Amino acid sequence: MSLRARVAGNVIDAPGSQTDLLALQWRVGPQWRTGPQSTVSLQALASQSWYGAELFETRTGLRFETESYGRNRRRSLGLSAERIDSRLNPARDGESYSAEWSRTRYLGTSSLWNLSLAGVRRDAAAASEALSAQITAGRLYPAPFASFVYVEMGLVGRRYDEAAASFGVRREDTETTLDVRLSKRDLLIFGTHPYVAVQASRNRSNISLYAYHRERIEFGITREF
Repeated sequence: MSLRARVAGNVIDAPGSQTDLLALQWRVGPQWRTGPQSTVSLQALASQSWYGAELFETRTGLRFETESYGRNRRRSLGLSAERIDSRLNPARDGESYSAEWSRTRYLGTSSLWNLSLAGVRRDAAAASEALSAQITAGRLYPAPFASFVYVEMGLVGRRYDEAAASFGVRREDTETTLDVRLSKRDLLIFGTHPYVAVQASRNRSNISLYAYHRERIEFGITREF
């Protein structure tokens, strides 16, 4: 048995506004090896989100994960259950349940294909109750100067349970995403390497207020690609 831990953070700085976002998440728990190339783990979850410097949401829960490797392929499955405490709107308190599956095929030491499926169910007293599903496909390519380019496209569908009070209809969204990420593999920072990503998304909604087209640039460090 071993101990598995993960810490993740995300900062979105909105220039000229007070709507900056900050999110932190922790995972920790035991991991067992079930075979020569397979593992399972059970982790405790905790996360907090801030919106415009105000504590927006706190989550706690459990996560189960299993991974297996073989024949140049990696498969993973994750199941999570979380309790949501909304500090700004108690009607948004509730639970969230999610499932993720991914399959990676390694074409060599510097290229791969990745396919991921995910579903999230959120229960709350407010009209924020929703069911969402997502599919993404990505490809990793080698690039000059010990760098890699990862290109990923995705499709997300969201369907809310209740009609929005301000519009009188139930919200339904379809979002398409594109993520292009460049990472520098020969620059190591505590076992991680830097990356820069350009992300674009277009959301189509039956409520025009929620339709948008968004681009952003992201900088960070990662142990993956």
